[in-house]
Amino acid sequence: MLKIMVLGAASPVSELVIEDLEMNADIDYVFYNSDVVTPNELQMALKDVNVIYCNLPAEDIDQNILTVFEVLRSQQQVLDRFILLTEVGVNGELNDQAQLTAEQREIRWQQQYAIKIIDEEEINYTVIRQSPLTNPGSDKLTIYQEGTPMPQGTVSVTNVAKISLEALFTEKFVNQSIGLIDRLTTEEAK
Repeated sequence: MLKIMVLGAASPVSELVIEDLEMNADIDYVFYNSDVVTPNELQMALKDVNVIYCNLPAEDIDQNILTVFEVLRSQQQVLDRFILLTEVGVNGELNDQAQLTAEQREIRWQQQYAIKIIDEEEINYTVIRQSPLTNPGSDKLTIYQEGTPMPQGTVSVTNVAKISLEALFTEKFVNQSIGLIDRLTTEEAK
C-alpha cells in the first residue's frame, strides 16, 4: 500500500492535497505540521512511508530535508518518490537577483541546497516551483521546465494542488523541476 507523508500539512495547498488523500481508500498517509523537523518526532511518523510530499516553509528547508534523509538512512528506509514545493526563482528562472535582499538570497540558497540533497539521494523526485499563491487563480496554467525563463506572476492554490497530485500519482513530472504560473503580474502582462 502506498503511504504518503505530508510535511508542512498546514499550508493551503497541502490542505487541498490532504482532502484528496482522505477520499482515496487505497492510500495511507500521515502528516507533519511543524515547520521544524526533529529526528525523534520523525522516526515513528516515517514508518512505512514510501512517498514524501514536502511543503515546508522555505527558510531552513535545507536543514529540514537533511534531517529527513538522516532519519531515513538511520532506519535503512528508501523512498520511492519525493515531491518538494519551493518558491519560483530557485533555478534562476526569474531575472530578480538584483532586487533580492541578503536574507532572500540566503533563503533561495537554502532551497537550492535542499534540491541538491534530494537529487543526490538518487530517488524519483519532482520540484514544483510555485509563483506567489493566490486564490482564486486562472484556468490558464503554464508549466515552465527547468532552465526556461519565467515572467513574474502568481499561481492559484488550486492549480498547485492539482499539479502536486499529478506529481504524486503519475510519472508525468518525475525527475523534473517545474515552474507554475497562471496569471502574469500587471507589469509582465503589458
